[in-house]
Amino acid sequence: MTEIALRGIAKSFGETPVLNGVDLTVRPGEFLTLVGPSGCGKSTLLRILAGLEAADAGQVQIGGQDVTTVRPAARNLAMVFQSYALYPHLSVADNMLTPLKLRDLGRVENLPLIGPLVSRGKRAGLRAEVQRTAEILKIDHLLGRKPGQLSGGQRQRVALGRAMVRQPVAFLMDEPLSNLDAALRVHMRAELSQLHRSLGTTFIYVTHDQAEALTMSDRMAVMMGGDILQLGAPGAIYDDPDTVQVAGFIGSPKINLIPGEVDGAGALRILGYRVPVDMELRNTRGPVTVGLRPEHLTPAANGLAGRVVHRENLGSDVFLHVGVEGLEQPLTMRVPPAQAPAAGAPIRCAAKQDCAMIFAPGGKRLRLPQARTAVVA
Repeated sequence: MTEIALRGIAKSFGETPVLNGVDLTVRPGEFLTLVGPSGCGKSTLLRILAGLEAADAGQVQIGGQDVTTVRPAARNLAMVFQSYALYPHLSVADNMLTPLKLRDLGRVENLPLIGPLVSRGKRAGLRAEVQRTAEILKIDHLLGRKPGQLSGGQRQRVALGRAMVRQPVAFLMDEPLSNLDAALRVHMRAELSQLHRSLGTTFIYVTHDQAEALTMSDRMAVMMGGDILQLGAPGAIYDDPDTVQVAGFIGSPKINLIPGEVDGAGALRILGYRVPVDMELRNTRGPVTVGLRPEHLTPAANGLAGRVVHRENLGSDVFLHVGVEGLEQPLTMRVPPAQAPAAGAPIRCAAKQDCAMIFAPGGKRLRLPQARTAVVA
């Protein structure tokens, strides 16, 4: 397996900067996801890696070799697009066979009449590879059909199969599940994860859907404004975001971002309530932002007083949207169904132990050694 590295990749379209000197190393065999809002540069970065776009500055390395100016076909990377880009007039088998014929057969061997005669042995080997790949993807019974006769999920598997038959160094996937319905997306997430484990090949996956990034990735890179803001394991980024931008993007429902203030004595206060921590914020004064995820808030006798303005019943959990005087946005709190009050009921919200995240005015996380619980009281 091969390491892939992007060094100082910069790209602008006209006067609009898209990538601002991005550095990224992809470990051999890992599933790495580029996740971020539309326009953050994730698809452009993937296309530069594939060779479909030229970077204004920087270097692309595959296996330690500089391939920045190498044509896409010579990089041995397989691209799976959001649109499946299947040939509608060809069968599934011929769609999967086409990249192998272009790669392994010469000009004469690809001629319509003479080619099949002079390359009979080669073609039999290529068809065997197509059959093997189709069996892995469980689409071997579809090899005789054309794309118009397939469902969305089946077409997605064919697009994956067409990439797999080449046995590439890495699979590059640009939002491949976006065209599927919600239930099929969930199903395909599990299938892609299983496929990655069985193949052991590097997957680099682009999505704006954080659920895909959190459920499938070994690591994920959160991109915004042409930069990678944080790179790490999904659980680590969810539990320990470096910036308020990352905290606000990762998580569904979204994290509660509450205006707070550090007073002259170094005590943290939210809407007049003191939030005790293990140490005084001696080097910080003025406004800060306190982040609390829905599962980190709980009903309590003491806390922020509010009223339930909306309930979302998801069966195993209920999300309460609590309007609190002085806050522009309602707080979101996750509770078990048995503890969920009716809409319009008064309620007090308190933070659970060791859960509050504190962000400086510029958005950077304040790291507090041995920080104790932020309990609003």
